[in-house]
Amino acid sequence: MDEHKDREGGPRQIGEMASRALSTVKFSPEASLPTTTDPLFPRLDDTALNALVAIADAPLPALPPVSEKHLNQSVAVLDAALPRRNSDDASGKLMLAAYRKKLGHMPQEQIDFLCNAILERCRWFPTIAECLEIAGEWSRRDARERARARNLVQRERQARMDDAHRRLRLGQIEQEEVDGWPEGWKRIAATQGMLHREPDKLWQIRRIPIAPPQEEPECPENPSTEE
Repeated sequence: MDEHKDREGGPRQIGEMASRALSTVKFSPEASLPTTTDPLFPRLDDTALNALVAIADAPLPALPPVSEKHLNQSVAVLDAALPRRNSDDASGKLMLAAYRKKLGHMPQEQIDFLCNAILERCRWFPTIAECLEIAGEWSRRDARERARARNLVQRERQARMDDAHRRLRLGQIEQEEVDGWPEGWKRIAATQGMLHREPDKLWQIRRIPIAPPQEEPECPENPSTEE
């Protein structure tokens, strides 16, 4: 049991980091856009966003291969549970040795997934090709957590940009705030006609001139019809 815990150190570490970060998710005061009020993807405050960025950018640790003892036990369970096709004891031992050689590079979590799937799906002891195909369906838990963190980060950054562009369009942003935007935000705003930049100058807010109200012409008085 202790060995199994040690083997999951890498995935558990990222998974626990993701869980802690997701538990700090709070709705941001700027969460006013209709596209950002989905309860499955709430707006993130800066603390939660920074924590998730660290998870999203973290490299996945290499998982150690399954121990020989655990692999032998797993293959023995499959051999006891499933009948072999046309195999005597001698060839069966060689076959099991080949399985151990072809599967020995996999981490313990992948072997456990493989064995459970084989017991649920197969009526006969599977071929090595079938084992490799089933094992290919396995995905690391920490990789799933990292993918979820990346999705949340992408959604939050998109929501913040959309909110900033909306406020710019409404004239609620000053030049100083625009100067602090990421370059990508500025370029997109420029394509929408909200910013412009002259050569060797910073992006500038394109102020849309407001035409002064026009006075309505006075209607001439109706000529008197009295004779």
